[in-house]
Amino acid sequence: MRNFLKFKLETLPPFQRQAIEMAFFGGMSQREIALAMGTPLGTIKTRLELGLKKLSESIRGVKHMI
Repeated sequence: MRNFLKFKLETLPPFQRQAIEMAFFGGMSQREIALAMGTPLGTIKTRLELGLKKLSESIRGVKHMI
């Protein structure tokens, strides 16, 4: 599963991947990510939402294997 998720993360658009990595692996808040990236908070929220939605959809197909 770890390799599957790593592969799926790599297929995300770079800004979505970076936001997800900063939030979930870096432990940063959305506001901290926005400041670090010099990007509006709303944009960060959208990037996280879209990236997580794509990851969730990709997991749906293999959920029965978990």
